Amino acid sequence: MLSRPVLITAVGISCILFLYTVTRTGHIPGTVEPPIPGAQTDSPKHVLVTGAAGFVGFHLSKALLDKPHARVFGVDNFDKWSDLKLKQDRAHELYEYGVALEDGDICDQEYLTDLFRRENFTHVVHLAGRSGVRGQDLDAAAIMENNVECFVNLLEVMKNYKNIKLVYASSASVYGSSSQLPFSPSHHVLQPDTIEGLAKRTGELLAQGYCKEYGLHQVGLRFFTVYGPWGREDSALNIFTQQMLEGEVLQVFHTREGRPLERDFLYVEDAVRGVLSALDFSPTHCGHVFNLASGQAQSAVDLVALLEQQLNIQAQAGLMAVKGSYGGNPDA
Repeated sequence: MLSRPVLITAVGISCILFLYTVTRTGHIPGTVEPPIPGAQTDSPKHVLVTGAAGFVGFHLSKALLDKPHARVFGVDNFDKWSDLKLKQDRAHELYEYGVALEDGDICDQEYLTDLFRRENFTHVVHLAGRSGVRGQDLDAAAIMENNVECFVNLLEVMKNYKNIKLVYASSASVYGSSSQLPFSPSHHVLQPDTIEGLAKRTGELLAQGYCKEYGLHQVGLRFFTVYGPWGREDSALNIFTQQMLEGEVLQVFHTREGRPLERDFLYVEDAVRGVLSALDFSPTHCGHVFNLASGQAQSAVDLVALLEQQLNIQAQAGLMAVKGSYGGNPDA
């Protein structure tokens, strides 16, 4: 049996490559297909990345360091609600790559105030946050604290630095299961059906409020389901793979109406390209929010079929009804 760390970099590679070829062909309104129109590329930057040891933060930090005129400073609090060992492994890779990474907590306003005084940031990419889980393990208070209260701490500090641009992570979960399709940032009536979706939508409104009140330059990005190397261990790709290798019954989520639950899978390099493009985008109003998505939904049933093909194992699958929240948090 393969261990979980091996799964991240080995057994899912062929599935990742297949998904990559499938998910790059679609487009929906609001989807970021970099570069964003109006973006000015390769301008000098000193970028703070929060959640730098998270999945997207890890890849973004490396990509920024590869830019000829960019410096990157990563912050992560290495909290224990996510896979700490995986975050530590990512942090080691970043250290070897030359990324400056500090153990710090954006929920600590005194720390943030000191950090902004020490560093001459030109941009901030806020990826830190806590994702929601379903069922009895849901910690609604912690989700609201991490995604709302801690974000307010960052906004409170940044309102004193009007020359710094903010790109922050939201989530496709803001759309909920009752929004019209295809999902578009132009939809003004959003009905999140999860605590995470409510928290992320609150974050969007806060960022826009600080823009209007204090002139903060900001752009929001709604991440759909990001996948790729060094991805989350609690992703469907890794969980299904592990369960199939161990002969366990897969819990394949369906909507309450019996339809297979679908996700828009976005390869992590494409997600990073979207973030980089947003850094160079010049906002003209306070409501700029973009989808980061491939534009093509894949069902959990499709994912299981792909794994069966790649692993040459017949899956044992059970069905589980769930509310159809879409997307996820890039940090973890």
